[in-house]
Amino acid sequence: IRDSLYAEPDVAARRQGLPVDPGTSAQWWVPHVVPAELTPPPPGAPGDRGGIALIEDGADPTHPDLAHVVNPRPPRLAAEPTDAEFAEFGAGLLHGTAVAGVATAAANGVGVVGVWPGHTTQVFAGGATCSGITGAILAAVRRRPAVINMSYGFFVDDLLADCFTHVRATQLAFGAGVTLVAAAGNSLDDPFNPVGRKNPLLRPASDPHVLTVGALNPALVSTGFSQRGIGLDLAAPGEGILAPVPLAFDTSDGTQDGYSLLDGTSFAAPVVSAQVALLRRARPALTPDQINTMLRVTARDLGPPGWDRAYGWGLADLPAAIASPAPRRDLLEPNDDIVWVDGRGFARPDAPRLRKRRAETIRSSLDYQDDPVDVIPVSIPPRSTLLVDLRPVDTNVDLMVFDRTARTFTSRLGRIVSSRRPGLRTERVSIRNTTSLRQKVYVVAEIRRNRVLSTAYSLRLRNVRR
Repeated sequence: IRDSLYAEPDVAARRQGLPVDPGTSAQWWVPHVVPAELTPPPPGAPGDRGGIALIEDGADPTHPDLAHVVNPRPPRLAAEPTDAEFAEFGAGLLHGTAVAGVATAAANGVGVVGVWPGHTTQVFAGGATCSGITGAILAAVRRRPAVINMSYGFFVDDLLADCFTHVRATQLAFGAGVTLVAAAGNSLDDPFNPVGRKNPLLRPASDPHVLTVGALNPALVSTGFSQRGIGLDLAAPGEGILAPVPLAFDTSDGTQDGYSLLDGTSFAAPVVSAQVALLRRARPALTPDQINTMLRVTARDLGPPGWDRAYGWGLADLPAAIASPAPRRDLLEPNDDIVWVDGRGFARPDAPRLRKRRAETIRSSLDYQDDPVDVIPVSIPPRSTLLVDLRPVDTNVDLMVFDRTARTFTSRLGRIVSSRRPGLRTERVSIRNTTSLRQKVYVVAEIRRNRVLSTAYSLRLRNVRR
């Protein structure tokens, strides 16, 4: 053949994907969360927004897979700890080391790899109290991470009262542009917890704007311990997870090599946290509410069609999320109750709408799981009437208006008027200000539980002289 210059054996091309370390073959979950066609960027790539923040008692930076992990305040043992203190210290350090390893264990030819190998990771210790962990979240927010991972939970009886300061911290973080990820909890069938019932409510898993993650086994089936309910957003591998642990506390499997097989939603959450960081790296203009929506609507459905209580929306599909169009931004958040806009939840109240104009249209969205309510303060000039029209897109939305004495939309105190028309009919109300002074009211849009869990809507506000 005249055009032949040389001959050689043909070889198969191999997609790069995640790097391979000695323990990668035991990481059954890796192909499900970082497919071969998606290669994470190197650590410290330009454009990274602050990395991943872990709320943990500590992580072992001397572990060969975690040299990149920073403990601003590393945990310390007393000079002569008791056996109980030593065990508690070891449990906390083991947990944090494993969580960090699942998310970002380095690709260094040793042990295992994380979802984003070697990515910037900081640990913020808060102990085991509401105030301590709240302080850790606030400290993390000051470092402006892309995502805060919360692999813990408070058992609560009243979501409006128990550890409210923690809710304030997570709302502040969300408003500052930080994505929040929480473990769903491991008490599905365990009645021997402080509240004495199976599948109890947990904070922060049940809080607004939090991506709550349940655990899957190697068959991608929800585990027998992973908690379920309306707050569940996604599911991720959380059983039989090979993860780094401190060598001194590696006593559970009979081989003291610095790695153990672990179970729990604590280890499912950092899978999603690292995916969030990767999504943020690929699409840096996204806001936390857009990230939450994109991961949910592009997730791989694992249970009955659509959302369900055991799997949420399913297993996050990172390539699909990266390629999906960005949803509409919800610029009003956090505004899930009056407390978040009237100055009690944050240092300053939100400026009321229509302060300097006669009419405005607001386009926003609601989600029954993570964003069921929007509260918008509105100004009414003297001797004027406020006209409010609310048009839902996908499912029914109720409309209420409260005066400035109201403390929460869940009470009738301070409620002026409401409109609860069925289906997709436009909700319409009017409020008259007959005084000679400008008045402030709170316009509330609330999604009702239905088979459709989220909707966009438009809110038309007009002040007219009457």
